[in-house]
Amino acid sequence: MSQEQPSNKITIKVDTQIVMLKQGLYLFRCASDYPEGQQVPTTLQAAPVATGQVDFFPGVGVSRNTLRALGDCVVVRVSRGDGAVMLAKYLVPGHSAANDVQIQIDQVDATGRFVRDSETKRDPSAGGMSSSPSSQLETIDLQGHVERQGDVSAVNGWLGNPQKSARLEGFSVHWYNRPEGVDLAYQCHVEGLGDSPLIKSGGFVGTRQRGAGITQILFSLVGQRAGDYEIQGQVCFTRGGSQQIVAGERFSGPTGREHLSALRLSIARRQRGEATVPRSPSPWDDPSVTQIFRSGY
Repeated sequence: MSQEQPSNKITIKVDTQIVMLKQGLYLFRCASDYPEGQQVPTTLQAAPVATGQVDFFPGVGVSRNTLRALGDCVVVRVSRGDGAVMLAKYLVPGHSAANDVQIQIDQVDATGRFVRDSETKRDPSAGGMSSSPSSQLETIDLQGHVERQGDVSAVNGWLGNPQKSARLEGFSVHWYNRPEGVDLAYQCHVEGLGDSPLIKSGGFVGTRQRGAGITQILFSLVGQRAGDYEIQGQVCFTRGGSQQIVAGERFSGPTGREHLSALRLSIARRQRGEATVPRSPSPWDDPSVTQIFRSGY
């Protein structure tokens, strides 16, 4: 008697790519912003096609060297010769079938050349570099929903009132004339609902008219030209005072239960001569690699 095969099987396709690396440190980051509830997990592992030693140091929230969401990262150290890293992406049917998988690889410059100061001059009286021209602000439009007030907006100013306790329950950041190669990513934690996805400029995080407050918030710059820009501004939580925004850090009130009440955010373009950390050439810039791994599937 023939036996029917189970009909609930799910076939997962695994697509692999090997990246050859010289000795050094590398940062592998997920640069894909998948729709909510979807992902293409991409796992990193050493490939036995090179003589060097490859070690992995996953970032916060990353397990088993697997990149799942925008911003996930793993530091890779290659020593004792050249190394090889295999990236395996797991394609689950119905998950982000129309999205490209983008993995950004940056080499970390561990030498004294990591500060670019060739355009600056030293001030003999101060014994250091002269001050650089002031950074040029980008046009940033903040739009949000404030408790008992409704929808509000602010351009390079406060969204919400830092002197009052009304909740800033949700917001979006619009970066007009945003240049190629850089974007703003942000995320919040909503009381009773959890973390929002990490989204890019133009996206909305938080809620409207649901009585839920934002208790944590994070901002970061992403893209190959992220080092050419810096985030400036403050966030205010009820009974928590004002805090200076630092890119990549998560902010909250003193106990973690205070609500976000006001936000002021701007993005400044660094001027030539200002000390920055330039992006080192990346093996991912090789067209033979990017064409295969970033192509649709």
